Amino acid sequence: MKLSFDAGLTQKTEKLSFLRRQEPSGLKIAKTLDSRLRGNDGASILCRTYKILGGLRSMIFALVCLAGLTQTVHAEPAPTAKLDQTIAAKVNGVAIRHSDIDAAMPAQLTPAQRQDSGVRQQVLQQLIAQELFWQEARAAGLDKKEEIRLAARAAERATATRLYVRQTLKPALPTEAEIRQRYDAIVANLGPHEYRISLIETADEVAIKTAQAELQKGQSFAQTARQHSRHASAAKGGEIDWLSFPLPVTPGRTNGLPQLYAQIISQLKPGETSAILSNEGRWTLIHLDAMRPTLVPDYAAVQPMLQQMLYQKNVERASIQLTGELLKKAKIEVAGTKQ
Repeated sequence: MKLSFDAGLTQKTEKLSFLRRQEPSGLKIAKTLDSRLRGNDGASILCRTYKILGGLRSMIFALVCLAGLTQTVHAEPAPTAKLDQTIAAKVNGVAIRHSDIDAAMPAQLTPAQRQDSGVRQQVLQQLIAQELFWQEARAAGLDKKEEIRLAARAAERATATRLYVRQTLKPALPTEAEIRQRYDAIVANLGPHEYRISLIETADEVAIKTAQAELQKGQSFAQTARQHSRHASAAKGGEIDWLSFPLPVTPGRTNGLPQLYAQIISQLKPGETSAILSNEGRWTLIHLDAMRPTLVPDYAAVQPMLQQMLYQKNVERASIQLTGELLKKAKIEVAGTKQ
């Protein structure tokens, strides 16, 4: 088994390390708020990437993705030269309306975010680019090909499904009390220090001993990790994002790290490498690259991000409930299985 923090510790970004495995669909949100929340030293732990929780069935994931599909609606050229109030832009005479921008908005955005001028401008630029490409493709006669007809049918089905999901799901907006509770829970799971580590992990005991011998001969940890590690961070020289956990190390409060690893990390000094560690059939060497005091931003600075996290969680809950209701009413027959 790979380290339990595998999914959340493999991106070299300074964003929300303690949130990374707690809430879904946070990557885009964290990126959006990164520049607002980072201090001069870029030390804010509340500005790091977290990833989608595992465990959702592929059907649920597909349902949520369908709700977020974007599609350009191509309107006919407006009859007058002046833009009316419903038109956001024109591309060679073809109107892109504000309703087109609304339709192209990702489903996970809250109503307030959908009205943000910056977000709407970004979506508009995407629609303009799509329209330009569409016009060139049509001029080349590519819209007459059979694959376009098939794609149109698929797009019609996807669009209808997306609209159904949007109209049917009724996710609740999180309350201020819920947002505050999430903030307090996250802060409670932080320690006084943040650690940036690199690691070499493999299921091959011979390989880990070879890696240790090469390190002792003076080879860099990054080069050794690229050669011997089977962890997802190997391509980056084993480097893992910043992490934090309360001290002293206690079970269940290590932010996804095996307790032994958290204990070792807390005892290392920057530049030091651990002895070979064994955990669930895998062998690991941990190098402490750097350590710094944990910087926690004010609640007001992260409130919008936490609100979005909780809202997306409500979207997933509603998706699970809807899927279950549809499965109860449906008769599903899978080839090769006994009924």
